[in-house]
Amino acid sequence: MSEAHWGAVGGLVERGGSILLVREQGPDENEPHWAIPGGVIEEGESIIAALRRELREEAGIAVEKIGSLLYVSEIADDAFANRRFVVPVFGVLNWRGEPKASGRDPFVLEARFVPKPQAAPPARKASPDNEVRRRADSRLAKRQVRPRRVLPVPD
Repeated sequence: MSEAHWGAVGGLVERGGSILLVREQGPDENEPHWAIPGGVIEEGESIIAALRRELREEAGIAVEKIGSLLYVSEIADDAFANRRFVVPVFGVLNWRGEPKASGRDPFVLEARFVPKPQAAPPARKASPDNEVRRRADSRLAKRQVRPRRVLPVPD
């Protein structure tokens, strides 16, 4: 069975020793979870426009300046008919407003800054994806693999 890949985008917003998270719960999820704000890129929309829209819809903030690409992840989501989301996550350098669930996204229950130690995800059991990630991190630490240079995204 082939998997469809869909574009999404996320924004990492930091203030002091905290990061902005949203608590959300989809219709097929048993309980809410915390995540960085972001979501699916709509048809005809640029990555940057999607990032600004998603942070406005989910966290009620207006993004003014976007920084560099921080990382890219791939998320498998069985709730979306076995789709895989490729998610670039950008740093958000400047914004206006205080985070709050704006009501524009019905799945977002809350948006607030969370201290980094509390925002860390719980430890996961070993999986093939985690093992690949661990090996890649190990190679990077030993400088066996050179990370590519990431260029800043223009506003």
